[in-house]
Amino acid sequence: MTSSQIAEAIRRESGILQELLTQLSRAARALTSEQNETWLTTLRDEFTRFRAHIHKEMALQAAGGGFLSEVTDRRPTLSREAERVENEYAQIVRLADDLHRSVSSLKLGERVIIEDVQRRIRFLVDEIGEVQEQRNLLVTLAFSLDIGAAD
Repeated sequence: MTSSQIAEAIRRESGILQELLTQLSRAARALTSEQNETWLTTLRDEFTRFRAHIHKEMALQAAGGGFLSEVTDRRPTLSREAERVENEYAQIVRLADDLHRSVSSLKLGERVIIEDVQRRIRFLVDEIGEVQEQRNLLVTLAFSLDIGAAD
């Protein structure tokens, strides 16, 4: 993959994920004002789409076609940081799987559980933003021009 292809792939995947996060956040914010079957169906559908996307990204990483393998190939000194980001992303996937079970079993009228799910969705969205920022920084570091001393 060339640097420009990697940059384009990152923009595309980040754009898709950002749109899914926006839709999920919008559905979660509606928790307190629109608790009805339509709201519940929308929240479940948005979360299912979001979860499928992050599983797809994780599969790409595992297959070696992910962004961070390109980072470590290009800059082996970033291996520890790349491993940490990949580990955090795997934890996010686990959190999303756990939260999916909660979202799937939500029932209208369960105010305490609904508020807990809302908090957990906000936390998950925030964590994904942090991991994306860290991943993008690693990619930027790996593909920026080398600046060295003259011979």
